[in-house]
Amino acid sequence: RRAIRFAARFNLPIVTLVDTPGSALDLEAWERGQAHAISQTISTLLDVEVPTISVLIGEGGSEAALAFAVTDRVLMLQNAIYTPISPERAAVAELRDSAAAEQVVGALRLTSIDSRRMGIIDEIVREPDGGAHVDPLEASRLLKRALMIEITEVVERHRRTLVRRRQRKYRNIGESGRPFRSALRRELSVWSRALGASVRALRSGNDPGAELPEELDGDSSGG
Repeated sequence: RRAIRFAARFNLPIVTLVDTPGSALDLEAWERGQAHAISQTISTLLDVEVPTISVLIGEGGSEAALAFAVTDRVLMLQNAIYTPISPERAAVAELRDSAAAEQVVGALRLTSIDSRRMGIIDEIVREPDGGAHVDPLEASRLLKRALMIEITEVVERHRRTLVRRRQRKYRNIGESGRPFRSALRRELSVWSRALGASVRALRSGNDPGAELPEELDGDSSGG
């Protein structure tokens, strides 16, 4: 949040690069104030009076990604994903089997095309043939060009107008039509099941991540 306030003080546009599997679902993260930090970051980014742009460059998972993506413009690399919960965690919550992640991918609607169609993101940034990892330099060039276009557009807007439009955008994002609402209900159902399982585990004194695959234990937020 200090970086956001610094940008506001010197009238600098903010660009966030988002790549996180999600926030940690454990008691330690809760005790250290992770939820409060995420909510405060979201609030600060929504209210800042400078242009803001976020780019999902890999994995955008849960509220950890949302904390850095409530911006004037949201871009997403062609092969990135944006989801309220990872497929592995969704599989544990829905099917009690983390190995069944592929079965829930369709319901999560996590691709860039899905996100653009539902109005969650504004633009898809093309990647080199084979993906950004095949040619990072070309991927960087394509992203730079897209960012220059977006920054040029948003910096021309009045600061108060930016804030009003940004806040209205995220208040109304759930009103994009029936397909979006249907997908949102499915995603909220999956997320609520996972959250419920974690709460029950915390109350019983068990490790809330015990049923998750080993590589997901201790996930932390990032941006």
